[in-house]
Amino acid sequence: MTLGGVAADGSNAVNDLTYILLKVTELLGLRDPNVNARYFEGVNSVEYLRRLCEVNLITGATPSIHNDAAMIDVLGRAA
Repeated sequence: MTLGGVAADGSNAVNDLTYILLKVTELLGLRDPNVNARYFEGVNSVEYLRRLCEVNLITGATPSIHNDAAMIDVLGRAA
């Protein structure tokens, strides 16, 4: 499961469901399904990043946090 990041048009893809799924991840503390979180500096809020880090600390390493800007750049060059 992948949360957050940016939409195809570059807009913020973080929404209420993102925060609900982060809360579920925090409460259940499960490793499966894998939870991945995309973060794009300057588009996604600092509050979102803080919440990702908080859940990551509470659960002991989930969600896995990915740099959206770097990944989009690399994947764009591969196309």
